[in-house]
Amino acid sequence: MAAIADEGDLLVAISGSGNSSNILRAVEYANANNIDTLGVVGYDGGKLIHQAKHSVLVPTFDMQLCEDVHLMFGHMVMKALSIL
Repeated sequence: MAAIADEGDLLVAISGSGNSSNILRAVEYANANNIDTLGVVGYDGGKLIHQAKHSVLVPTFDMQLCEDVHLMFGHMVMKALSIL
C-alpha cells in the first residue's frame, strides 16, 4: 500500500467480520499516514468499525447477506464515480 497511497487518499476496507488481520494492518498504516479510511463491515463491525475513521455497517451475522450488501455498495460507488 505504501507504494500507491498518498496523503488525502481514501482506503475502502471491506471485511465481513471486521476482524481480518490484513485489512486491519492496512487501515492502521493508512491512519498513521493521513490516508482517510472507510470500513465496510458486517456482523457487529468487529475491530474495524472502531479502527476506521468512517464506517458502513451491515448489521447481520449472515455472511452471505453481508457480502451481497457489500457488493451492492461497491456497485453504487462505481456508478456514482462514473457520472463525475
